[in-house]
Amino acid sequence: MSGARNLAIKPPVANADRDEGTSSPKFNQYECAIIYAHAERITGTSQRGRYRKDILLNNIERRMHETGISSVTEYLHFAESDPGERQHLVSALTIHTTSWFRELPHYNELERMVRENIEEFLTRPLAIYCAASSTGEEVYSFGLMCELIREDYPKFDYKILGHDIDPISIAKGKKAIYKAEPAIQSIPQKYRKFILMGTGRTEGFFTVDKEIRKRCDFGVANLREKQSVAVLFDIVVCRNALIYFEPGVMNTIVANLLRLLKPGGVFVVGTSDFVEADKHELKDLGKSIYVIEGKVPFEGKSSQPRILVVDDSKTIRNGLTNLLVKEGFRVEAVSSAAEATEFLRREKVSLITLDLHMPGMDGQTWLSQQRGSGLQIPVVIISGADPSETKSVLNALGSGAQDYFEKENLMSNPRRVVEGLKAIIDTYHNKRDKKSKSGAGVFEPKLKIKPKRPSVIMIGSSTGGTEALIRLLEKMSSDCPPIVIVQHINLNYAKPFHERLCRLSGLGLQEAANGTVLKPGTIYMAHADNHIEINEKGHDICIKTTHMAAINGVRPSVDCLFRSGVFLASRACAILLTGMGKDGAQGMLELRKKGAVTLAQDEESCVVFGMPKAAIQLGAVMVVGNLSELRIELKSIIENKPT
Repeated sequence: MSGARNLAIKPPVANADRDEGTSSPKFNQYECAIIYAHAERITGTSQRGRYRKDILLNNIERRMHETGISSVTEYLHFAESDPGERQHLVSALTIHTTSWFRELPHYNELERMVRENIEEFLTRPLAIYCAASSTGEEVYSFGLMCELIREDYPKFDYKILGHDIDPISIAKGKKAIYKAEPAIQSIPQKYRKFILMGTGRTEGFFTVDKEIRKRCDFGVANLREKQSVAVLFDIVVCRNALIYFEPGVMNTIVANLLRLLKPGGVFVVGTSDFVEADKHELKDLGKSIYVIEGKVPFEGKSSQPRILVVDDSKTIRNGLTNLLVKEGFRVEAVSSAAEATEFLRREKVSLITLDLHMPGMDGQTWLSQQRGSGLQIPVVIISGADPSETKSVLNALGSGAQDYFEKENLMSNPRRVVEGLKAIIDTYHNKRDKKSKSGAGVFEPKLKIKPKRPSVIMIGSSTGGTEALIRLLEKMSSDCPPIVIVQHINLNYAKPFHERLCRLSGLGLQEAANGTVLKPGTIYMAHADNHIEINEKGHDICIKTTHMAAINGVRPSVDCLFRSGVFLASRACAILLTGMGKDGAQGMLELRKKGAVTLAQDEESCVVFGMPKAAIQLGAVMVVGNLSELRIELKSIIENKPT
């Protein structure tokens, strides 16, 4: 045969059990009923109607002939008590309809999908599970498909597991020896180079290449029972077996099989099978191939960031998943804190989005526990817009969340959500392998000149800024200069956060309202949708608010505040903390040119290294440090210590 190789193999022993062409035996109605009852009890298959029942009767008749037992009840009693015959009984009561590359469009489509996502499988094996695998033709058909891919991509690898309730068929699958005709005609030509043809005594038989055989394994399993497996699978196949079961049993089988599927894996059934897709939250990809609703087949390329969505709302899970998938993320979704914990035990992700209010353990408690156990992955809260959510969100930020987004933003401003998550992931990955400088030795102030004690300290921050501000200003000296802050934050959260910051810093609280005179030992923040500036009135420095157009896409804007303080010259101190974008960079440059002291947070300690990076690149920053270092620098400036 063209392209096939020769190999000395042992021919299989003929098996009378599986010759389905013989006519039905002549059992009486009572005997037939006993046989059908055994089939239903042992295999779980429905015995209603007359579909293929003759096959079962023929098989039982042959086993009775082989054992020399003439009574149906006596044979069944013997088969139930004898372990060896029990295996033959199970085989006799099992319907096997299998062939090489049966339903070829499945193989063509799955091969295409694997090749399109090949990068995912160059670092780990593709895992395939074949349920009701019979005598192994389906397992080895997938093996031939994978071996062709491996020929093109040497780093590609695969593992295939076949299960069947019939131990006799499983034994045949393990031997991997098949009659050449007519089976060989069902194997597409492109795969035949991996076929090994028998010679001499084994002429007329074939097996598959040993590279395929060593990647395929078999075991006995009942479809109705949950399987315990070492790994989850990228492809789970159960074709043309579900039709033999009642709807209730069929749904149980499907649920059991889906438990074996990796998030983003595909589930394949036969074209004659029916699956209640909605019941099992499946999306039909066509050709009887399904994926879990909201997932992308094979999860995309391994180089793309992977996000875990934790939310008990199916609407939010699907909406956020669809949004992120369109932006190129790989997305997994779970509905509870317990599921998130279990998922993270076996999988790695780049970021977690977390709902705070879920049945069982709430999001904040879960986050606190995970951070206490060493979880380093960035976490972003997805919350409601109701003011009652404020305390929960701020507490979550204090428990280690990097940022938050309102659920309504998923529809009203999806671009902001996507860009925010990307910025957090980028910063996390950039600094993940770098050693943080925090707490490394004794830090000495870096300013080479003795600065004047500032009249005003201006601070700008955005993503991750709420906790950065607390760390920077916690237990600050009560006689420090007035501090004016622009923190990009939802207006519902502005006042509660301001109150929390003042409580933890020990400083006074004052809303940055128009005309307010700045006083030492006080923190000023905007509580309304206005820009805030500072100006001089006589001997006082005052707040000025305006409702001009957004600057750098935001209002209030850090640039607006910084530029307004240029008149202070060397009497100003400006600090840029973590945040997305470039707001504040240009204003800081103008301040430095006038002699102000300018500080910026470093990449290693930023949640998003955007605003500080932009200022550093402009040459606007005098000192770059982590929050501990900036705090030392700031206290030195306030105390006017020699540097």
